[in-house]
Amino acid sequence: LQSVGRAGYSQTYLKEFPEGVFVQCSGTSFHEQCFPTGSVHFGMSFTAMHWLSEKPCDITTGVHMTQAQGQEKDAFARVAAKDW
Repeated sequence: LQSVGRAGYSQTYLKEFPEGVFVQCSGTSFHEQCFPTGSVHFGMSFTAMHWLSEKPCDITTGVHMTQAQGQEKDAFARVAAKDW
């Protein structure tokens, strides 16, 4: 997996750690198990919303909880507060 930044700068961590590092992008729901129990040593998400214990509702005004409004936004806030 490679990331490209400013002015063509290119970096890949696979060159720095060639053995034992596996990068995975998963299109499954964050509310379902993506990997076998005990098989992930490190996981990272850039949006904590994905780590809520449950999906409280569908968001009719967008795809991300920041686009939720009214009761839908309140439902996400309640689950986040409960999980905290």
